[in-house]
Amino acid sequence: MSSGFWQECSEAKLAPASNLTKQGNSLELQSGVQRLRTANNPRSLAPIDDINLKIFDEICEERFSKLELDVILVSIIDNLPPDALPHLAEQYHVTGNEGWLQCRNDEEKRDLIKRSIEVHRYKGTKYALLRIFEMFGLEGNIKEWFETGGEPFTFSVDINFVSKGLDFDLIERLEDLINEYKNVRSHLASLSIGMSSELKNYKHKMASITGECTTIYPFQKSLIWDESNWDECYWSKPVDETRNLPVCTWDKSEFDESVWSFG
Repeated sequence: MSSGFWQECSEAKLAPASNLTKQGNSLELQSGVQRLRTANNPRSLAPIDDINLKIFDEICEERFSKLELDVILVSIIDNLPPDALPHLAEQYHVTGNEGWLQCRNDEEKRDLIKRSIEVHRYKGTKYALLRIFEMFGLEGNIKEWFETGGEPFTFSVDINFVSKGLDFDLIERLEDLINEYKNVRSHLASLSIGMSSELKNYKHKMASITGECTTIYPFQKSLIWDESNWDECYWSKPVDETRNLPVCTWDKSEFDESVWSFG
């Protein structure tokens, strides 16, 4: 027999062993990759031994992580009826002191739900507090203790109300909102509130009316007839002396000319 025959036989006999070795190396490699991916992705619920599901899980996670959920919420929430907003606010954890009590109308409630993912993502930071102030139309400024020289782990808040009213209930709700979104180690030292107006073409007009109350009585006169002096007729002063009216005298000789003299 030729040497070529023995070579072919030896290769045929060694082929199964070689295939097993390759399969073993492949399984070991897959097992290593699987353990690595499982360690990097603990949220996955796929079976550990199924490498295909693990890869599919990672592809889906990478794909959906690029979606902007805030944009999706905008289109959904704007079309919801007002009576559905409280249920959605409970799902996104923005009820009570997390912002729901501070909302004054449905528009602010919808805006709060839209930004719920963002504010919860940064909850406990200075950025989250500023976003909450902006959400309710407030101009806020936060200063930490190392900026003001105050007690360690304290901060102060300055808020400006622009063209908005203010009452004690609103101040209490505002303090609850700050305590809800601040970090645990920090404490609110002071809260300063200012008010301002940004009216354009503002015109101020004022009218003042002053005067005296005057009582006008009807004209009164009394005739005194003196028989001893027939030619003259005298008009006496009115009965009310306090009005200080003039005395009218009528001379009969000048009756035709109707001359009146005031004395």
